[in-house]
Amino acid sequence: PYTTAQVEADLKGAKEDLMGFRDRNNKPFNRGAKLVAYVPTHLVDHFETLRNSRQIYISGTKDNVLYQTFDIIVNYDQDTTSDDWYLFNVNAPVQAFIFQTREQPTWKVKDEEDKRNIKYFSVSRSAAGYGNPMACIKIDN
Repeated sequence: PYTTAQVEADLKGAKEDLMGFRDRNNKPFNRGAKLVAYVPTHLVDHFETLRNSRQIYISGTKDNVLYQTFDIIVNYDQDTTSDDWYLFNVNAPVQAFIFQTREQPTWKVKDEEDKRNIKYFSVSRSAAGYGNPMACIKIDN
């Protein structure tokens, strides 16, 4: 089972990784980050303990450096056998429009014998959207 100590270590590591991203001018990308942990239902108690407790007991009582440093969103759709979760910076600027070509356009011609017109068209596959890969960390467990 995934313990609060493991969640704490993973959360600290993910936060460090997220804060380590740099822009093209070598400036920290995630300055002023507002962190949100996107977690499965069976891990919510561990995350709430780390978010809401000033002190935690992990091999002895200690101050909780993660106290009130992140919010939690519960992923009700994730399988309870998976301990994977995400850490997002919801204050990160959204990058420009991302367009991903999955299949290059190809020209087609459709000439039907009983029609006067010839149809010209293209076929392609693509995906598009907004996003920022430097504002998200996935923790695989």
